[in-house]
Amino acid sequence: SEEATLVLGRDPVLLARVVEWCGARDHAGVRGEACRLLAALIRHSRSPEVVRAVVHVGGVQHLISMATSEHVIMQNEALVALTIACAADVG
Repeated sequence: SEEATLVLGRDPVLLARVVEWCGARDHAGVRGEACRLLAALIRHSRSPEVVRAVVHVGGVQHLISMATSEHVIMQNEALVALTIACAADVG
């Protein structure tokens, strides 16, 4: 829900851990799902605060990498999240 994504997407400790998992070299599944979680937080909250928080912890590079995934669904999720992030008024 939007409320849950707002709460989770503003949590710097959670976001830092998710970004850490996005870089997990040992397990592709963890890496992929962590990137999908970042994208979902942006997509479902549509909040400039969440976008700002994801940018602050370095999550954008993982969304860009996700956009070049071999999986079309992951590409779409990343592109939608990046589009929302670009349109957000983060001031």
